[in-house]
Amino acid sequence: METTISVPEETLHRVDDAARRLGVSRGEFFAHAAERWMKALDDDTTATINGVITGLPADHAFTDAAASALIQDDRD
Repeated sequence: METTISVPEETLHRVDDAARRLGVSRGEFFAHAAERWMKALDDDTTATINGVITGLPADHAFTDAAASALIQDDRD
């Protein structure tokens, strides 16, 4: 898919230099950079969720009830 983005000229020069050193096209460089950034965001989100649930008690009553309700809804 083709798209147009605005990038500061200095950034574009740095991207072009890096892409040339890596032997990839400018588009491949941007795609790879975007994927790495999204993975980092996903990892941060997962770490935040894990940090929150780590402090919760091991009582699974809520999740058990929610799972039962979902199963019941599927049967109806």
